[in-house]
Amino acid sequence: MPYSPEEYEALKAAYKKDLLERKAWLEKMRLTALRRRAEWHLYQVKRSLAELGLEESQPLPTDQAAPMPKPHLQQPDLPSKASSSEAPTTQEKPNKTLF
Repeated sequence: MPYSPEEYEALKAAYKKDLLERKAWLEKMRLTALRRRAEWHLYQVKRSLAELGLEESQPLPTDQAAPMPKPHLQQPDLPSKASSSEAPTTQEKPNKTLF
């Protein structure tokens, strides 16, 4: 065995301490990056509100507006299952008429 039990425990403790320090540093850097990103987004929102002539405490105009009605979407006519399950007796040629 290259290390005595005491040396091994000392190396293991030093490695663990170093690992914890690196993890703490990485977490600090991650939080700093998140904070910067959040501050940038907040700045962008404040700038956009100022360009619109609104203050932060004012509700947005969309909050006061009546809800927009949903447009009626027309469903395409689909062939029924009964007609599609029947085997065609004659083969139909595809219509290649162009406008």
